[in-house]
Amino acid sequence: MSQLTLILAIALVAFDFQNLLSWWGGRTIKPGTAASTDFTIIVPLFGHPRYFERRGELLPYRLQVLVAIEVSTPLMAEFADQLEKEGWRVARLLVESPNPAKLVKESLPAVTTTYTLRLDADTSIGDDLGRAVAAVAATGAEICSIKCAVANRVTWSRSCRRSSTGWPCSLATSDLGSRPVPAFSPALTRFV
Repeated sequence: MSQLTLILAIALVAFDFQNLLSWWGGRTIKPGTAASTDFTIIVPLFGHPRYFERRGELLPYRLQVLVAIEVSTPLMAEFADQLEKEGWRVARLLVESPNPAKLVKESLPAVTTTYTLRLDADTSIGDDLGRAVAAVAATGAEICSIKCAVANRVTWSRSCRRSSTGWPCSLATSDLGSRPVPAFSPALTRFV
């Protein structure tokens, strides 16, 4: 029984290791005053256009955004047309059982910049991304994580209440005490 408990404890720590590291801070690169546009933001999109309704928040970065859209349905193919008319770069992909990782991987040939960032279609970013990329480039880092704070913070007890489906809500949106827990930490990757 004690071995099972130990294995379970290790699994839980490994599962939440990214959050533990985000609290530690480790080697932190802070954005400076210089900015860079040598990055591509890949936005994987599949299922329904509603996940990219808040794309207006990405307008300042539109030249750096590549929407990796799975177009096997007429709805998504039409939405890809609409995005192109709005001035977005679109990678039209046909992927079996799409998920963000597959869409990012399939869209990488369209990336021409040094750094790439995956951003979920329903995630917001601030206006200092160019400064963050310049700081990463100045240090020569080849891969790093960008810490994202949760916009809709709730307490741990509220996040564990049963939803209308009868299942508990995700702990990724919780706030344990006063520390924000990153719901998603996209990797900023340098391609050489």
